[in-house]
Amino acid sequence: MKRFACFLFFICFSVHLLAEERFLKRPYSMSPTDSSIRIVWETPESSPAISIVKYGTTPDLKSTVRGPAGRRIKGEGYIHEVVITGLDPFTRYYYKVGDGDIFSDVCETKTAPSKGMSFRILSLGDIHNDSGGVWRKLCGKLIGERMDLTVFLGDFVNNGSRRDEWNDGFFVPGYPLLAKCPIISTIGNHETAFGSSTYYDYFSLPEHPANGDDPESYYGMNYGDVKIIAVNLNDDDYSPAFSSGSHQLAWLDNEIKNDDSKWIFIFSHVNVISTGFHGQWSDNQKKYIKPLLEKYSQKGKNIIFFAGDEHNFEHLYDKGVNYFRPGSANNIIRGRFNMSDSPFSVFFKATAGYSTIDLLKNGTKVRVAAHDITGKIFYDVEFTAGPKAFIKEQNRTGGIIY
Repeated sequence: MKRFACFLFFICFSVHLLAEERFLKRPYSMSPTDSSIRIVWETPESSPAISIVKYGTTPDLKSTVRGPAGRRIKGEGYIHEVVITGLDPFTRYYYKVGDGDIFSDVCETKTAPSKGMSFRILSLGDIHNDSGGVWRKLCGKLIGERMDLTVFLGDFVNNGSRRDEWNDGFFVPGYPLLAKCPIISTIGNHETAFGSSTYYDYFSLPEHPANGDDPESYYGMNYGDVKIIAVNLNDDDYSPAFSSGSHQLAWLDNEIKNDDSKWIFIFSHVNVISTGFHGQWSDNQKKYIKPLLEKYSQKGKNIIFFAGDEHNFEHLYDKGVNYFRPGSANNIIRGRFNMSDSPFSVFFKATAGYSTIDLLKNGTKVRVAAHDITGKIFYDVEFTAGPKAFIKEQNRTGGIIY
């Protein structure tokens, strides 16, 4: 009996190892709508290009969808992207992926909410190859937070053109979170500054209409009572322009003007205003983006702008628009430098961490809470939708912390 039990254990363990070897990137979910979700994973070139997802509202996984064959990246493997449709709003689904022979472990995801539903978004950026193990530590903590969506703010790795940085720097340490929560993102300057970026191979994001810019470099999507807009303001040779007459600026103007959501959340890697180190180079963002946000804020649009890049937390406010730097997932923390923007700074703290963004009370209230890497809240503020939504209602801790 003992020999038989050992034999069974050996067989099960061998199958598990085989499954692990079959996945270069274990499955993760992206770009939820209220009726669909995208499942992404990567397998070696030596494996079949077949793309199968088994899914359901329980771990029994009673439904199956077969997607298009994986897209081959020569010398690396197959990227698989399968869209599951016909789902229910704001519902947790379980899934596993495979080729019909070998399948992954069971993961979880969640569709987008309908209007009127409360939800929680996690936002953070600047992971930089899991610098200091901060990203790995946060992922273990964040499982308990039960996020409905994670929005990354770029700079996942140090050099986005190098494929060998992504697994150990982001996907492997991030798996506990990626296996539980759908994600979207903006692209960071460390993904664009070195030329050809692997970012667009590994992420499946909504697209803007074709106009010469990469279709996933900026986009909009509905999420309950929020319109989420992601922009690329990296202002380098490999990013789309946002100056007067550019496709991106015209698109952003149109997205804000024609949206009737209670809230507009704009996510970018690069800040518009900031007292951090990079704030000294934000002249173009101030010239082209800031007046656009203020124009629509004065017309009653409830706009909150989120960005990364600076490796700290900050809340700023000017002319009806609130700006947040939600948090940095690395151990290279920077203090204040660009004091020309200090009149706009409401609260600053030089720390690693993340922020949760809660939509509450039938979509009428937003609460932004800043957490350190232990999960402790050190700053939070609430806003109510309406003509004066961005007169700061609540600032429990206030001030500046170095």
